[in-house]
Amino acid sequence: MGNKGMSKTCWLMTIGLVLVAATSAIAQTKIEPLNLDCSNRTLSGDYGVLIEGTFLANGWTLRTASMMHFDGKGKVTTSDYVVLNGTPLPGDWSSKSGTYLVNRNCTGTFMLEGVINTHFTISNTGKEIRGVTDGDAITFSGSRVP
Repeated sequence: MGNKGMSKTCWLMTIGLVLVAATSAIAQTKIEPLNLDCSNRTLSGDYGVLIEGTFLANGWTLRTASMMHFDGKGKVTTSDYVVLNGTPLPGDWSSKSGTYLVNRNCTGTFMLEGVINTHFTISNTGKEIRGVTDGDAITFSGSRVP
């Protein structure tokens, strides 16, 4: 019986030491801040984008395939195929243009046709973009086309 008590004590002490060592190692781990340095040049080239959501005013759904071109200097153009509330818009692909601004922390905004304002994030060293339009439940995500 004495050996069982001693065995249990040794076992608990071993677990305790492992936990203390692990906690100490985690506490000593230095967390480096993100070293982001984005600019308008980070978005450059063509991005295939899927836009989905709902217009809050009327509840209509929106599904759009878009090819967005960012010039690396603050200008954006799009070619969009839009399905609104289940019905494709007439005229097949439509074009829009606007401006964009990328912040150093890889967030940004763009405005299309002076009325469609969006906020976005850039990831994967400029290869991916994700965002949301202001005022509606419409989101988008896309990747740079090689």
